[in-house]
Amino acid sequence: MIVRRTLLLAVVIAIGLPVALYMSTQGQAVQQQQEQLSGIQVYRVSTGDVRTSVEASGEVASENEIALSFEASGRITDLFIQEGDYVLEGGILAVLENDMQQLAYQQAYLQVNRAELSRYDTLTIDDNDLELASESLRAAWTGLGNADNSLTDADLAAMQTQYDELIETASYLQSRADQAPGGYFGDAYDTLQSQAGEAWFNAELVRLQMESSLENKQPGLNAAYGGVLKAQTDLERLLAGPDDYVRDRVDLQVEQTILDLSHARQDYADTFLVAPSSGVISRLTVEEGSLVNVGGQIMQLTDVDNLQVTIYVDEIDIGQVEDGMTVILSVDALPGMEFEGTVSQIAPRSTIRDGVVVYEVELSVDDPDFVLRVGMTVDAEIALQQVDDAILVPSSFIRRAPNGQTTVTILKADGTREERLVATGLRGQRNTEILSGVIPGELILQESLNLSGGGSPFGG
Repeated sequence: MIVRRTLLLAVVIAIGLPVALYMSTQGQAVQQQQEQLSGIQVYRVSTGDVRTSVEASGEVASENEIALSFEASGRITDLFIQEGDYVLEGGILAVLENDMQQLAYQQAYLQVNRAELSRYDTLTIDDNDLELASESLRAAWTGLGNADNSLTDADLAAMQTQYDELIETASYLQSRADQAPGGYFGDAYDTLQSQAGEAWFNAELVRLQMESSLENKQPGLNAAYGGVLKAQTDLERLLAGPDDYVRDRVDLQVEQTILDLSHARQDYADTFLVAPSSGVISRLTVEEGSLVNVGGQIMQLTDVDNLQVTIYVDEIDIGQVEDGMTVILSVDALPGMEFEGTVSQIAPRSTIRDGVVVYEVELSVDDPDFVLRVGMTVDAEIALQQVDDAILVPSSFIRRAPNGQTTVTILKADGTREERLVATGLRGQRNTEILSGVIPGELILQESLNLSGGGSPFGG
């Protein structure tokens, strides 16, 4: 039994040892081949656009970012937006508790109306007052006419005639009495003398009546004429309107109420937060019920309709950059997307960024879907020259000899390699234009490891 076990072990050793040695040798060969292959890159020649460019990095910014705050203190009763909302210019964003301000505004508005009505009543001629004044003037003229007509010229002429007749009668009787028979002591004389005296007496009565009538007429005329003057003055004063003092007083009252209304309106308006322009609420630090102070920033409004990109170009490259150049942008936050823009402004002075002298370059970027956001970092490639539909080869696959010739290593279909001369054109950041020497579809190699002892792993 022991002998059989010994023989079996010997057989296993005899068979297994060569196999183990063979497997070890093969593993080393595979490992060596893998190490050689790890230093080789293969590229299939293709066509595309090649361009020379200046590379830079930067960030998305907004032309207009506004910190918003209330012009009054109080508690927020209504908040109509959330962070990230797009708002239009003039839209109401939030409202403070404002019952007292609203009431004060309404009262001030009523005071303006009252003051304006009072000024209108003061400065406007009332039709009824005008009619009364005109009627008073007409009545005064009527009174003057009545006073003047109380003793007419005919009345005076009649009294004068009566008086003259009585004087004439008295004179006649007196002359007859002087010539009466029997002289001054006769009966005829006494009779005639008595009749003459009566005539003289009646004439005097007529004269006194005439003088009394004339004396009584003038005061009545004067009073009536004074009434006419007063009525005329009242009418003229009414037509002229109030004097300058009254006008100034009512105008000042209206102006003061308008000023009070302006203050009340502003106090009321200060309880509303209105968007000064269209944009996105990029930051919000309050909620309904929050207490705010005058001027305390509660939100930020960012103009996303006019985004700009600022990149920082090294001073070595800035001399190649000009206004209007095309720029291709990639954004870290939006992988796989590219944006096209143009150089819009180049800073006249340099600045230091991360210890490097750079120039700020502003770009106008086409973002039709509005996916760019303020603060995003970007990588920019400013195109200097470009050739479209060129035969392209990665620049790292091209070798340049000391004599100036350029070659690439072709990988043939049978796995062998061929060194081939190529003529190059425009050299971009990663690819180089091939004018001749290779055609699209061919495979080329790049070796970063020197192969030794026995040729290529592809054969040949």
